[in-house]
Amino acid sequence: MHMFCIKPSLGLVVGSLCGSLVLSSTALASSMDEVIVRAHALPPSPSLAAFNVTTLSADDLDNASGPRLDDRLRSVPGFTLFRRSSSTASHPTSQGVSLRGIGPNGAGRTLVLVDGVPANDPFGGWVYWSAIAPAAVERVEIIRGGGAGPFGNAAIAGTVRINTKLPEGQGGYADLSYGSQATANVMTGVWATTGAWTVDLEGQYFETGGYYLIAADQRGAIDRRADSDFKRGKVGLTWRGDDGLIARASLSHFSEYRGNGTPGAINDTSSTEASLRVVQDRGDSGWEATIYGIDRSFASEFTAVTADRSAESPSLSQYDVPVKTIGGNFLWRQSLGSGTLELGADARWIDGATHEAFTFQNGAFQRDRDAGGEQILAGVFAEYTTPITASTQIVGGLRLDYLKDSHGQRREIEIASGGVLRDDHFTSRDRTVVNGRLGLIHDLSAALRFQAAAYSGFRSPTINELYRPFRVRNDITEANAALKAERLYGTDAGLRWSTADGISLSLTGYVTWLNDGIANVLIATAPGNYPDFGVFLPVGGTLNQRRNLDQLRTMGFEAEIIMPLTDRAKITARYLLADAKVTKANEDPALVGRRPTQVARHQGNIGFEWAPIELLTIAGQVRAESAQYDDALNQRRLPGYVTADAMIAVAASSNVSFYAAVDNIFDRTVITGESGDGLRSIAAPRQVRAGARVQF
Repeated sequence: MHMFCIKPSLGLVVGSLCGSLVLSSTALASSMDEVIVRAHALPPSPSLAAFNVTTLSADDLDNASGPRLDDRLRSVPGFTLFRRSSSTASHPTSQGVSLRGIGPNGAGRTLVLVDGVPANDPFGGWVYWSAIAPAAVERVEIIRGGGAGPFGNAAIAGTVRINTKLPEGQGGYADLSYGSQATANVMTGVWATTGAWTVDLEGQYFETGGYYLIAADQRGAIDRRADSDFKRGKVGLTWRGDDGLIARASLSHFSEYRGNGTPGAINDTSSTEASLRVVQDRGDSGWEATIYGIDRSFASEFTAVTADRSAESPSLSQYDVPVKTIGGNFLWRQSLGSGTLELGADARWIDGATHEAFTFQNGAFQRDRDAGGEQILAGVFAEYTTPITASTQIVGGLRLDYLKDSHGQRREIEIASGGVLRDDHFTSRDRTVVNGRLGLIHDLSAALRFQAAAYSGFRSPTINELYRPFRVRNDITEANAALKAERLYGTDAGLRWSTADGISLSLTGYVTWLNDGIANVLIATAPGNYPDFGVFLPVGGTLNQRRNLDQLRTMGFEAEIIMPLTDRAKITARYLLADAKVTKANEDPALVGRRPTQVARHQGNIGFEWAPIELLTIAGQVRAESAQYDDALNQRRLPGYVTADAMIAVAASSNVSFYAAVDNIFDRTVITGESGDGLRSIAAPRQVRAGARVQF
């Protein structure tokens, strides 16, 4: 097993708390004792060299901006949640991840793995970023494209693979921070080792008064700040054996409460997760296996707000959305001559449902809905990487998946009488899908490498998309049990140049075709009853349904340069061009030529890190996006924006550090969405925070 020696910087504590408020390991190198940390995974596969991958270390994350891990990963253009807002304030159902502008949606089109366990919600596909502590992260690999490969369902636009740290020895930390909007964060951790065993405990409490989600000129008496709080606890037990063998069992729980901008619009989540992961790394060979179980419950209240925003009334009460999942995966890697063979398998069983009350009239909900089902997702894969000349390698992989939707149902009743309004039971369906990928790696010189790849991928619709309708303010979206799996085909080609003094430059061009992409297709805007869907559409609202669009094409290029200016200063610049448009839509020809919602054509980021003296770190970034649209017909335009963040951190002694930072320095108003009636949602205003941390 490869060893990593990491100086305990502010990032070890503040990682999940204060975004860019971290002191780099360079600044603390002479002032703190070392903590030994192992990566709890096999080393990256040699096949990744054929694909466009950005790897972020713990120090990279420590010096990035934002309180949550998703905020920090936004330093990589193309990484987006469904909307521009952070997970700190956005509704959980809009926290799905996409890459390269490949049709963002609430469920996301990117697989997120934390130590081999899918972080994508089993019911809806979104990600609870509050449950992932950046302070615990040792490495993040953002694998763009690549198709299914070894990763399977949901890795249609790529994979975000997160590996966490494994502390050894004896130690602990405590952190306190406070900032704008009465935002408080407390995080503690402690670990101890005896013989081959290490036990660690972790805890965190976060709360914020939040900010207004509606633009200032449109707020009414009903609007409130989007407050939230969450609690997270984890216990881990690690055993280290001989010959690079490590086994780790963990049990974690988190609960989260959110206010969504008005008194009646709230949601909360409670989740318990258990996992066992075993890794053996023998250098040129090894294996890793993971089993896990998740028991989660979600509830959310939605409201209809009057046109003048003076009052609201309940519109939908998701009083219980339980979901359970059990799964596992296995990877075996073996050196065969000059090549490397990888074989693997993964499987996941999901049982989820939504229980909700709707049609609010005369002071009470009139109807109740029970909708949900089960899914089985299982696959096997094989991949081989081998040199064919002294300077050229090829990668070839094949994957076979079995998908099954069963026990799908949607039942609606009149609450007062118990009368059944609908009782739909959907026929079980199963299918197999085959995907593959090919890659080429060619070293043009010692410093310059050419890489190319072609791949395919898939995403099965979630239980949420198949059976559960939803509502955001007055915009209603109906489910569709007939949805087909999404399929993606793509190709990349690029150059990577690196020098001995640390300068690196990469440029990658890509084109992808997303077939049968699931989208919210507009059905009607006229107010009134729509009996086929069982809904009443209010004035200013829209009625949509999830449907498969025939084809979405995205093409463009990505560029990245990392340039050390001195041994204490570095500049990083990244850029993405995403030319995305619908190229075929037989159901709605008006969509052809339109850009998908929430996709900016241009995204870029420039960041710097500077340690002028040994104990001081200064860092910052400027991030920009061009305009995008919030509707399929490209009528509701969201303007582009430029924001800037900055931080300063100092180690006062060998075990005490202080930090301060400002996000959105110039207090820019960033529009994140616009509803059918013209209501504009906004991202966070300027936020200032400061804190202190003790290491013991």
